[in-house]
Amino acid sequence: MELSKEDFIPLPAPYDRIEEQPPLRKLTAKQKERLEDSLDGFSAISLPKPKNKEEEEELIRKFLSGLEKMLTPENTGPSCSRSNTRWNTA
Repeated sequence: MELSKEDFIPLPAPYDRIEEQPPLRKLTAKQKERLEDSLDGFSAISLPKPKNKEEEEELIRKFLSGLEKMLTPENTGPSCSRSNTRWNTA
């Protein structure tokens, strides 16, 4: 999937003039070889492409672990209970 400026919802002024916004830069072939871009064709944080299935699974485990830590009651407040959120990181 690739996104273009026209795919985004309209923003309030002064950001509503999409034609005045700089173009979205596509990754070069060399960048695509080493950076993860499978979500939308872009790499805003230069996330490296996993070299194998094991590395991919490790990155997923780390992401889910960070997400779980971020969603603890200490970080989300009383409106979000940890007991209502279950993550399978196995």
